[in-house]
This record gives sequence, C-alpha cells and structure tokens, in this order.
Amino acid sequence: MPLRHPATRQHAKRVAYATACRRLVVAGALAALPLAGCSLGLTDLPAIPHHVDDDPPLARTYRSNLASALQKPGAIFQKPDRAGPFEISEPRHTLHLTGRAWLVCLKTEAWRQPVTYALFMKGNRVVDYRAAVWTDRCDEQTYESLVMN
Repeated sequence: MPLRHPATRQHAKRVAYATACRRLVVAGALAALPLAGCSLGLTDLPAIPHHVDDDPPLARTYRSNLASALQKPGAIFQKPDRAGPFEISEPRHTLHLTGRAWLVCLKTEAWRQPVTYALFMKGNRVVDYRAAVWTDRCDEQTYESLVMN
C-alpha cells in the first residue's frame, strides 16, 4: 500500500466526518417527519365505519348480570365486599381486541380510593375489564347506582 501524505489523510477524515453528519441530519429529519402531522392539527382520527345492526345486542338483563359478576370473588375484584358502592354508565359501542363489544364504565371505591373501570361486555357476560383510560371517556359519562341482588 502506498504511503499517503498526511494532508490527504486529514482530508479523507474530514470527508468521512461530513458524510456521517449528513446521514445523521437526514435520519433525524426522517424520524421527525411523522410528528409533523401532530403539529399540523391532524390528530382527529376518522371514525371506524360500522353498522350498529351488525353488533351483537346487549342483553336487557345486563345490569343484573353485571351485579352478579361483581359479587363473585375473583371475577373482577378479589374481595368484592371491600369495594364501595357501584355506579355504572349507560353501555355504548366500542371496538375491543375481540371485535365489537359494549363498554360500560364502573365507578367504585377500592381501598378507600375512587377508581373507574372500563368493562367490556358481549351478550350476557363481561369479556374483559381494566382501569379506565382517557380514550374510554368514562369521565364524560353520567352514572347511576347499580342495585346489587
């Protein structure tokens, strides 16, 4: 390999450094590109088209079914007798991991702290539940007391 002049080696290093910097700038710009949509106000997602007639109907006895599920130890609460009074919202359609379902928000007290849960129902039974999150919009709902059997 022929020996290079020290100035030529410095020039090669500068060119390599400049190329690496350009690549970082391009990568950063490409990474920030998806965030540009948020800053443009494009945060409203289109509604999921569906026909309400295609959804399975919620049983008319969903309140009593829900009350009996809440009283079973381990079904939703490990010790349901320690939970405070229950309040539920009206059911509404939602898209769940298992497909279309009904969302019912549940307010209660657990360990003397107010908590809100999102209950997902199909037909007569609760198929899933979790602590309510912002997208459930449980804080916007009106609630009624749930009469326990």
